[in-house]
Amino acid sequence: MNDTDNDLQDARDGRNNNDGSNGNNNSSRGHHYHHYNDNSNAKNSPFHVEKKDHNVTEIATDITDKIASEIVPRRHAYSRKGQNGKVLVVGGSYIYHGAPILSSLAAMRFGSDLVYTAVPKHNVSATRSASPDLIVIPMADAKLTRGSATKLVGMTPVGIDSVAIGMGLAIQERGALLRLVKSYTNADARMVLDASALVPEVLPAIENTNSIITPHAGEFKHVFGDDAPTQSDMGSRIRMVQDKARKHKITIILKGATDIISDGDASYLCSAGTPGMTTGGTGDVMTGLAAGALAVIRNPLDAAVLAAYTNGRAGEIISDSVGYHMMASDMLDAIPEVLCRFDSVCDCPDASHSTTITNNSNTTTTQTNGNKSSLDVLDHADEFQKGAVHS
Repeated sequence: MNDTDNDLQDARDGRNNNDGSNGNNNSSRGHHYHHYNDNSNAKNSPFHVEKKDHNVTEIATDITDKIASEIVPRRHAYSRKGQNGKVLVVGGSYIYHGAPILSSLAAMRFGSDLVYTAVPKHNVSATRSASPDLIVIPMADAKLTRGSATKLVGMTPVGIDSVAIGMGLAIQERGALLRLVKSYTNADARMVLDASALVPEVLPAIENTNSIITPHAGEFKHVFGDDAPTQSDMGSRIRMVQDKARKHKITIILKGATDIISDGDASYLCSAGTPGMTTGGTGDVMTGLAAGALAVIRNPLDAAVLAAYTNGRAGEIISDSVGYHMMASDMLDAIPEVLCRFDSVCDCPDASHSTTITNNSNTTTTQTNGNKSSLDVLDHADEFQKGAVHS
């Protein structure tokens, strides 16, 4: 087996819709709105599930425009660079160079101030040429090894708020993946895992760390060992996602024609999207949105709901003009159209203002700009010299 074959095997999940499922997937002011059930804004998607089964309506809530609007974080009028999210994306391989680019640009379009993209060294030129907005970190090896993971941790800028790992990533040693995950979660960075990062060994490392995973049905089976029920049995499908999320203390977005989002306590359904979103890369866009949202929202369920909603609505906007002939990159420019109608500004001259958020236990806590979360601002010329994360 040559290097190309190895990359195809190791990064098999770099294209996100291998099982034929749809790639669409979806704090802030920190409310889950668990009981809000106004479906007046639901689109007539061909994938929309009519939930006539009362068991389904009792255990999951449709994501509406209103729910999404209440989650979108407010931009502070006096904020500075870095205070609206610093995101690290780790992905890419010899074959799948585009996946981390899509994720990174989606995080930027969400509104993140700074996005760092760590890719294998042979992907650096392609990644840098994709956009001048990305800050590219070369990884030491062609695949993720313990050595390259150690070096990446040492090169990571200070104050990273969220980290997305796995999109098109070729992983040579699973211990290297665990090294990254543990280092970043120990530094209070929120984690989003997708594609090749979805392995059973990672579950203990992300338990109770405010992490999100974004599997399609095939990846769900790979990471949990169980087949998710089909979408024709939506009630059972939702309950399985709830059970896995509750058991492992994580937030799950199970991608499909209707996405299921759950943290084990509350569950949501996102039917936004079109059949055109089966094209490769739409899942990478969703993962980037989740990382961008999690960087400022900090609550994983809220971030996951907003990411799934935004991804699906962006797909619908593009489908209106190109039908089923869309590319994942088309969706990037539609993200602002989805979100800008919900934008608002908090005129708060005191940089130490507080915001109320909701944590996993559904209790409210107060965080200030003095916390590490998206407000640890340093001169970025010094970031690589100091390093952000230590094992």
